[in-house]
Amino acid sequence: MFSFHLTSRILLNQKKVDVGLFNFLLRGNTSLEPTKNAKTINWLSDQNWKDIELLQTLDKQFTNIVEDIQNNEAQWSSWYDEPVPEDSPMPCGYSDMDILSKICILKVFRIDRLREGISMWVVDKMGPEYVKPK
Repeated sequence: MFSFHLTSRILLNQKKVDVGLFNFLLRGNTSLEPTKNAKTINWLSDQNWKDIELLQTLDKQFTNIVEDIQNNEAQWSSWYDEPVPEDSPMPCGYSDMDILSKICILKVFRIDRLREGISMWVVDKMGPEYVKPK
């Protein structure tokens, strides 16, 4: 947790991290407003769907994420069911994104794997010595 905080503060101060995505990573969608699109994916929670809708508005790379998930549900479900999804290719070309964007998607689908995703981000930005115990 300390290495995440340290990395976050350094990158935020250097303006090398998207503040909107970073806030999404920390908080998700806290709005009390109902979702705009009806949730058609029964294996996602209502909160997951709200998070996806918010993510869609945060950056142009997520513009089509709702449609991509609805139109490729089987691929997303397979990725969701992966034991280590952060190491598996994301459907619809989302693997080509920067690591923070991928972690935001990981948060939506598999919050139980968020710690591993954050460790990957710290390693990518600071180096492996910041996550490996001595």
